[in-house]
This record gives sequence, C-alpha cells and structure tokens, in this order.
Amino acid sequence: MGTTEKLATFIVDFDFSKLPASGMEQMKISLLDTLGTALVGSTRPMATIMSNFVKKMGGNPQARLIGSGMKTNVLDAALANGTFAHYEDYDDVDDFGHPAVVLTPPVIALGEQLKLSGKKIMEAYSVGFEVGSKIRNGLGVGAARKGFHMTSLFGTMAAAAETAKLLGLNVAHTRAAMGIAASMASGIMQNFGTYTKPMHPGHAARCGMMAGILAKDGFTGDPDVLEGRLGFFYVFGDGHSDIRRVTENIGSPLAIASHHVFIKAWPCCLENHLALTAMFNLIEKYDVKPEQVEAIDIVQPGKGPGPSFRNYPKTGLEGKFSVQYNMATALVDRKVDVNSHTDEKLARPMIQDLIKKVTRVQHPDFVDLPVRLEGGKPNFAIVTLRLKDGRVLSERVEQARELKGEEVYAKYQENARIGGIGKDKIERTIELIKGLENLKDVTELVDTVVS
Repeated sequence: MGTTEKLATFIVDFDFSKLPASGMEQMKISLLDTLGTALVGSTRPMATIMSNFVKKMGGNPQARLIGSGMKTNVLDAALANGTFAHYEDYDDVDDFGHPAVVLTPPVIALGEQLKLSGKKIMEAYSVGFEVGSKIRNGLGVGAARKGFHMTSLFGTMAAAAETAKLLGLNVAHTRAAMGIAASMASGIMQNFGTYTKPMHPGHAARCGMMAGILAKDGFTGDPDVLEGRLGFFYVFGDGHSDIRRVTENIGSPLAIASHHVFIKAWPCCLENHLALTAMFNLIEKYDVKPEQVEAIDIVQPGKGPGPSFRNYPKTGLEGKFSVQYNMATALVDRKVDVNSHTDEKLARPMIQDLIKKVTRVQHPDFVDLPVRLEGGKPNFAIVTLRLKDGRVLSERVEQARELKGEEVYAKYQENARIGGIGKDKIERTIELIKGLENLKDVTELVDTVVS
C-alpha cells in the first residue's frame, strides 16, 4: 500500500470515537478564534471587493458569508470566509502554517449546505489537520525556503482530506481527491502584505473542496499523487524530505490532540511575536518612551528575513510583515491590535523615524549553521534598546506571548463586536462551540456569525 492510499484509508476509517478530549478542546478553541478573525476581516475594504466578486459570480445559494450573511455557492463561500479570516493575520498557527483558517471554511460551508452535525465536522476537521500535519512532516520546510506559503501548499491537501470525510468518499475517490488537489496547491510569499496573502487559505479551502466534490462524481486524479515519480514530493520536496514520515504513526497520537496550536495575541505575522513579547516586557519594566530611544537591536538565531521581509513597509498591510514597523508601533502606541496596521498610522513621522532605528541580525553562534540543521536551532529573540541617555536595556525571550483559556474567549468577544455581532449572538456562539459535539445542525452555528 502506497503513501496516498494509506492516507486515504486513514481518512475513510477515522471516526469521532477516536478523537480524544484534548483534540476536541483544541479544535473548539481554533474554530472559535477563526470565526472571530473572520468577523473582523469581513469589515475591511478587501472584504467588500471579495464579496462583490462572489456576488458577480453568482451560483446556487448554498452557504453564507460570515458577517454579511450573503448566500452563495459552497466553493465561493469557502473562498470568501477563508480570506476574511486570514486578513488580519490573527488566526492560529501550527507546523503547517495556519490550519484553522483553511479547515474552518469547508466545514462551515458544507456543514450548512448538508445540515451536518457537530460531530461530523469535528471528525472531518481532525482528518484534515492530520493530513496537513503529516504531509508537512514528511516534506519539511524546503518548499517554504523556496518561497511557497505552507498554509496554502499543505492546506489544499488538508482541505481535500477534510472534504472527502465530510462527503463520505470511499478510498478510491479519496485518492482521486488528493490527486486533484495536488495540482491546485500553490501560494507564494512574495504576495505577503497584499490582499492576495489572506486569499491563500481561502483559495486552498475552495480548491480542496472542489477536489472532493469532483472526485465524488467520478472525476479522476492520480491515485498515487504524493509518492508518484512526478508527484507532490518530487515537485515540492528536497533532499531533506522523507515521505515515510507521512504515514509513520498516523493518528497515533492524533495531531490535533498532541500539537501545540498557537493562538495569537497580536494581528501580525508570527515572526514578529518573539520580538514583540520582548519589547512589551521592556516597556512594562522600564516605562520606555519612544523619544528616549536611539536604536533598537534585534538578535535572533534565524538568517532572516523570513515571511516578515517588508523592512520598510509602504502600506499598513505590509506593516504586518515588518518587524521594524511592529517594534515602532508597539513603542509608540504601547499596543498592537486590529487598528494598528493602517496607512495613516504607518505614515506618522515618529513611526517612520523609529523604523530606521531598528536593526535585525542573526546571532553569531548560528551564522555558519548548515541549512539542514536549522530546524534544530533554538527559538529566541533578544531585543536591546539603546537610549539617548546612554542606558542599554535588553530582554531575551524564548516563548512568544500567546492567548490561553479565558483570553481566547475575550478575543472572540471583541472581534465579534467589531464584526457587528450583538452580545446575545456572541454568547450563543461560545455556547455552541463549547458543546459542538452535541450540535445537530451546523446551520445553527452559522446563524450566530452573520449580522
């Protein structure tokens, strides 16, 4: 049995009884967080463009857009909702990128169309998460080093697996769905800081769903697309990839139950978060004012810049991918929130002055580290503020601030409020997510995230 067939067999055989409590809780947190980020995203100018596009394209009214409640076909609903949810770059993070922003749109759209239960969408989300994680484990990060966006590259395959489960496909049709999806996996990092970046997960969700729907009706794709001579691993892999890791211990333990899924405290690229944590620690300890600062030095083990390559951003959206801008705005505003990355805030003279004072370098201990060993290096950031009065203030952090427990619910409440959802609906959403396994029809959940 080859790799693609083993994955397909896992997808078909998995059922809700194999989902441990820890996996259920993590999934609920991620789903709630993603619904919240989608509600914020639905208020942005980008969302107007996407919604107008969806309206122009038309189609059967099968599922709703988060926020406005506009009805459209399930594929375009997934495209729009995934794009809305990733606009602020505020959604969760795991090894294969941003899993929930790819996996939530299909279960919401098909869940509404097919009147699926909470158990059914949790079952499907689990296998989608597993497949995305396992393919990433086997392929490694070589594709990301070439400039591919892991969220859309692996997410397309994850969404196809999820859709296959939602539609009840057999092994043969699931293998076909994976084959179809592999030809649509894409997304390049050069688009970070534009509207196209948040479209990556929306596109991945749409393509994965399209693959599953086509496969159900007999559309064919190569049944061995992962391991094939010119397949997914050949195209996107490198000398460090190992396809055996894809099916090694699949489901044991289940990735959604064992992985540390990171819930963001700030709406910007994760590469900023260690440095931001250090900066806020320094502000809290020393009450530093921006006018006191002569220079800001950041030292990290990675060669960089990675996805945050917009050293001198030209738009507020590019600022989400600029460590320099996020250091500056944290120092000036003493916060980074969903209102931080605007053209107006970027244009402030004090911000522009501070951006020029930020230097980011690689720690000397890691300069000569071979690329193949980079995955084993420690993760840390050292932020040093050199003040005009001669003082030097430094902070090293090895763990970025993340949200847990009640903080996640508070984040959802605020995001939903910004998205125009009333208090009663906000509390109802939280209630339904907490008891998701008892929900008879996902439509009831969608009702709470539309105005």
